[in-house]
Amino acid sequence: MGIPCVRKLKYKVYFVPLKQTDMKKIFFLLFATVSIAILFTACNNSGSGGGDAVDLKLNLKKGQTYNYGMKMNMTMSAMSDINMDFGFKMKVEDVDAQNNYSLVCSYEAIRFKMSVMGKDMGYDSKNVGDTTNENTQNQMFRKIFGSMIGQSFKMTMSQKGEVIKVEGLKDLVESMAQSMDIPEEKREQMRQQMSQSFSEDQMKQTFSQGFSVFPDKPVKVGDSWKKNLTKNASGIAMQQEVTYTVKEINANNVVLSLSGDITSSKSETASATKIDDMSGDLKGTMEMDRSSGMIHAGNMDMNMKVKAMGQSMDMKMKIIIEGK
Repeated sequence: MGIPCVRKLKYKVYFVPLKQTDMKKIFFLLFATVSIAILFTACNNSGSGGGDAVDLKLNLKKGQTYNYGMKMNMTMSAMSDINMDFGFKMKVEDVDAQNNYSLVCSYEAIRFKMSVMGKDMGYDSKNVGDTTNENTQNQMFRKIFGSMIGQSFKMTMSQKGEVIKVEGLKDLVESMAQSMDIPEEKREQMRQQMSQSFSEDQMKQTFSQGFSVFPDKPVKVGDSWKKNLTKNASGIAMQQEVTYTVKEINANNVVLSLSGDITSSKSETASATKIDDMSGDLKGTMEMDRSSGMIHAGNMDMNMKVKAMGQSMDMKMKIIIEGK
């Protein structure tokens, strides 16, 4: 799923209560949270019974809408605890002759609560509350994330989950840039930074990472296959080797278990989210609807060791996905 990667904003006027190095750590935590999660996966069954082999692919219908909720809890050593909750909608606008899907995607809700280095911050798009005495960090999050709610972009995807094209990202970036009450010169700097995180290439990587997981042949209960996934963002190259195993096939659903390893290549570019080394493992289960190929439910646990900005940290993350 295409969740935003938050980059460092070089506007000290908004960060008076915290040192610049502290803000780098905060944005690193947000970036790490939303970047390494596998948000969606899907499958479709062309067979008819629990013992039959199934052909895993998307099978979407024009006009249908799919709503997703994803909850994440992340702890990093003793310095932070982050809870995030995203609502995301995908509507099938069209299906072409090659069964490529034109999807209209939008963020419907964003909520998070963070305790980072003794500082409490948060935002809830459904319950903004009284902003009279709002601190500068919460104000920044409210304006940027709030500007994303209801904004949409278009994505074209094949039956096998390959993202072919992403459109409309400039409008999303412009909405975020205009949300900040800053001089035009600094707004342009922000616009350029956000354009890198929300480039077509970055969004294609993000969504392909979640959808392009299908085996190259039909599978049955007990069969396994591996997928090697790479995502580059803000100077970070993250590799995931994930093994998928079919645990159950019934009349309505297909259940997969997954396990894998995560590594990263050393960052070569200067970045607020510069990572020197990252390694860990993941495991979980996913339940998919046989008729549409979209996920019903999923959960995943990640355990990571991260070296970044001169510090070594243990990261634990739990992700719960609900779709309908």
